[in-house]
Amino acid sequence: SDVCSSDLGFENRIHDLIEYVAPTFKATNVDEALIRGAEFDWAAQWGDTRLSASLTLQDPTDRTTGELLLRRARRFGSIEASQRLGAWRFTLQALASGPRDDIHITQFNRVQVGGYTVVNAMADYRISARQSVGVRVDNLLDKDYEIVQGYNVQRFAVLATWRYDME
Repeated sequence: SDVCSSDLGFENRIHDLIEYVAPTFKATNVDEALIRGAEFDWAAQWGDTRLSASLTLQDPTDRTTGELLLRRARRFGSIEASQRLGAWRFTLQALASGPRDDIHITQFNRVQVGGYTVVNAMADYRISARQSVGVRVDNLLDKDYEIVQGYNVQRFAVLATWRYDME
């Protein structure tokens, strides 16, 4: 079995961060932004089974106002499990994000958009060393959520895939 993990701390100081503000419908600059945080990644492989997880914890701040930067969650992450069975590969994935601040689409005041967790599932069949076909189900549980206040996110969706690797 192979197991690997990484931990990373970061501090990004951003001058003139471009941000969209709804009342003016224009891009504006955040004079000084600071994003401090940590990322944690873990993955393990046992034969034909792979598990992985990632988590980001951050403090995205407008240094001029002291408020959280718009549309940036303090925490988000994912968990994924996949299993190979001959030419088949089956994958289950969960993506999660905490709440984040945004501007209300019609009232133009600052609001909080709720956090969410969505589950996706994939099945792939390897036709040859270079080709595979598959199906992907996004938002398997048909979760109703928003990434940006007032804008719908695609609900349950089924996608067919064909992949050809050039190398």
